[in-house]
Amino acid sequence: MTILEAIQANPLFSMVTLEHINSKLIGRIIDGAANYTENDLQSVELVSADLYLDIALLPEFKEGQLSIKYNVSDLKARAKSIYTKYDDAKLSEMGPKIINVNVNAINA
Repeated sequence: MTILEAIQANPLFSMVTLEHINSKLIGRIIDGAANYTENDLQSVELVSADLYLDIALLPEFKEGQLSIKYNVSDLKARAKSIYTKYDDAKLSEMGPKIINVNVNAINA
C-alpha cells in the first residue's frame, strides 16, 4: 500500500479528487507513491487533517440521488486534534485571530 492509498482508504475522502489529495501531499513534500510504513503515520494524519479542513469548507455533497453532509465542527475538531498531536504550524491558523484596534480616547 502506498501513502496515497492509505489516505484514500479513509471513507470520508471518497469524494475528494485524486488531484486534491496530491496537492496536499505536494504541499507537505510527501511522496504519495512511496510505500506506507508505520513511520509514515504522521504524514498520513497531517494530510488527512488538511483534508478534513477542506471538507469543512464545503460540507455538503449532492450528485443525483446521493447526498452527503458532514458535521463541520467534528471535522475541525478532528483536524485540530491531529495538528495538536504533532504540534503542526497549521494549528495556529485555526485559533482566534488577534486584531489590533487603535482607539484613542477623546477628552471632552
